Amino acid sequence: MAASTFDSRQAYNRLREGGIDEPAADAVVEILSPFVTRDILQAELAIVRAELANVQVRIITFVAALNIGIATIAVAVAALVT
Repeated sequence: MAASTFDSRQAYNRLREGGIDEPAADAVVEILSPFVTRDILQAELAIVRAELANVQVRIITFVAALNIGIATIAVAVAALVT
């Protein structure tokens, strides 16, 4: 895939919509324009997705361990009651 620069006008408009004042929006777009390409953005997105998948696995593992702990406590309480 050929590298293409991002849409600086769209970036400027989005910054303005987000509450950034005109001089700051101009500066951000001017600074980033030479460096931001579709390939770079896609690579960054892949990194973020991998990190999110890692966090998801950690959350699932934590919830599973928590459920095992709760089940263990429930069994211990049931044993004490009977």
